Amino acid sequence: MNGGRARLLASTALATWALFARGPFVRAASVEGESPDALMHRVAAVASEVDRAIVGYHSDSVLHVDAGPYHHTSNESRWFVLENGKLVATGLRANSGPSLGKGEERQSHEPWGPYASEYTFERAACPECAPGTEAIAFSSEIHDAQHGSGTLIVDLARAVVLREHQAPYDFGGTAKSGTIDVDFGETELGWRPRTVVGDFLGNVGPFNANAHLEDTLHDYKRYPTVESAIAALST
Repeated sequence: MNGGRARLLASTALATWALFARGPFVRAASVEGESPDALMHRVAAVASEVDRAIVGYHSDSVLHVDAGPYHHTSNESRWFVLENGKLVATGLRANSGPSLGKGEERQSHEPWGPYASEYTFERAACPECAPGTEAIAFSSEIHDAQHGSGTLIVDLARAVVLREHQAPYDFGGTAKSGTIDVDFGETELGWRPRTVVGDFLGNVGPFNANAHLEDTLHDYKRYPTVESAIAALST
């Protein structure tokens, strides 16, 4: 992030959630008694199918930071281009405020996408889960800002993630701890992440600080080439 202690607080915390995009909805049959690994293999297979080709979208982010007497709100509007689920380009829209740092960060390796092999999975208790859904706990041996541990709520019949709760392993900046919650739903291209909420704790100078981030993902569209996506999204 650029310019100001508030942006320093969330600079590397934001790296863990900056990019979420999956393709159009694909239905997959549930398997009775399947293991967590088998279930997540189905989820990854659906993601692989819907991740194909070039996808672009917009995000609108609001970051609130409180640190002692300091209170600040930042707004950012950004575009993203993914190729087969992996980041290839991002930039600020013309109406955006200053960058929140996502353009400089690397893509988060999510457990439900092309990086699922970097995680291990176990069933988790979920008394509030609706029939036909299951909680899957995930963790990784790779402890960096691109990975985390947490829980996914998965629709068993469709093999899609409904919600994700994650704590990143590493922030690498003034943010020392935090959690990220992602809600998925129907979008212009099908079932994808729609909202991201993050809460982070750290220090700004001598003050204890907290940051709250809300991100809305929208305007999903498939493009024939990376160049055409950048041209359309960046105008």
